[in-house]
Amino acid sequence: MRVATSPWKRPNTDRNTDRNTHWTLMRARYSTDRSTGFTLLEVLVALAVLALALAATVSAAAAYVGNQSYLQKRTLAHWVARNVLTELQLETPWPGTGERSDSARMADLDWTWKATIDETPEKDMRRVTLKVWLGEDDKREALASLDGFLEKRE
Repeated sequence: MRVATSPWKRPNTDRNTDRNTHWTLMRARYSTDRSTGFTLLEVLVALAVLALALAATVSAAAAYVGNQSYLQKRTLAHWVARNVLTELQLETPWPGTGERSDSARMADLDWTWKATIDETPEKDMRRVTLKVWLGEDDKREALASLDGFLEKRE
């Protein structure tokens, strides 16, 4: 009659060899070898590098959004200046020299503009320098500055 044996043990007559085989199989199955995973220090270093990369990405995105808003305001201010210059060119009678200032509304924003009209060596031409600010804050640097000429219309 044959006795049932464990799957870990092979039928062997030598008792010492049987024990050594069992422990060898157990060590292979539940290995404590350190080369199979990452150490805590390696994981922490990887997380630190990832955190720095993410912080740089967020910082760059925030700078991009701020710059985009500034460029949008400058573009709108330039459009306001071009509109005012066109109005001055179409104005009758011909505008005199000096300074003018007023406000305009574009893109649901209030803009303040200031025009300086000067004479030129050509008697039928005048030079116009326009500056545009957002709101009424004309003490800061203008968001847009535009130079143009007015021709005398008959």
